[in-house]
Amino acid sequence: MTVVDFDPTVVEQYGKFTPLVEPDRFLTLAVQLLLTGFVCVIAFVSYEVIHSTAKSRSLTKEITLAVAASVLLGVGALMAMLGVGLFV
Repeated sequence: MTVVDFDPTVVEQYGKFTPLVEPDRFLTLAVQLLLTGFVCVIAFVSYEVIHSTAKSRSLTKEITLAVAASVLLGVGALMAMLGVGLFV
């Protein structure tokens, strides 16, 4: 096993890290994503209630609404945790 020496010239090649989302915007983005996710959940539930028979349902619409709600709520929850200082 060999030990690799630290070379500072390699580190200088890379620029300063800039995040994709500014940390000041985490909570705003979290609220927007969570609200949009809840709208998708409401649309999914109302679609399931209105189209009670199997013949009138569309599997692609159900999957699309479920995936959209899941992704939006998941990313919204992540942004909410980041916004309050819980770095996951």
